[in-house]
Amino acid sequence: MGTWGPHPFENDHAWDLFAELAELNDGQKADRLREIFEDVIATSVDKASWPVDAMVGAGLIALALPGGAVVAEYGTGAGEDDEDEDEDEDEDEDEDDWRSAVLPAPSPELILSALRALRIVTAPGGWWQSSWFLDEDRAAALGYVDLIADVLQSAPDRR
Repeated sequence: MGTWGPHPFENDHAWDLFAELAELNDGQKADRLREIFEDVIATSVDKASWPVDAMVGAGLIALALPGGAVVAEYGTGAGEDDEDEDEDEDEDEDEDDWRSAVLPAPSPELILSALRALRIVTAPGGWWQSSWFLDEDRAAALGYVDLIADVLQSAPDRR
């Protein structure tokens, strides 16, 4: 998996999930995200199929909530390099895939599952925290995780 920054969306696996979800209707998106979160909640992080999916899914859920736009405001992701027009066109296509992956109205249960799964996969001593080579990247990534968690926790009607 290629990773180019500390934001949960700044890796190849996240963009693969965006593309997958963009092809689904809202009901199917909710089912797929629920499956991802339940996989993490029901198993240990090491046995979950893709812990990164849970982080990405939680970020997508947060984007649909009040205050969630801050999740999209990251600075080192794909599309930062404006060296030629072809790259700019690719960036627009990537952004469309990203926006198409968002579930517009997640249920309170799905929001809670997203938060639980996010906390499990980012727990201290787990695979994800130990996967960072540089302490400053780990700290930046944890800042994004906290931002996503704050949005999820602040969701209206969250049970």
